[in-house]
Amino acid sequence: TVLELEEVEGLGTFIEIETLAPDDAPDTIAAASARIRNLLRELGVSEDRIEARYFIDLLSSKET
Repeated sequence: TVLELEEVEGLGTFIEIETLAPDDAPDTIAAASARIRNLLRELGVSEDRIEARYFIDLLSSKET
């Protein structure tokens, strides 16, 4: 798992979390997602602050 603090011009500051899963089985993905959400909770990030979209998508939606 990799954590990065990102400052995205025009959007703000984000914690980006990436994790590698051994496969793409639904149970594996669900477990990885739960670990990430638990980590965010430990960092004090509430559920309503979690953004799953890519930065480029956020920037695109902001422009329209």
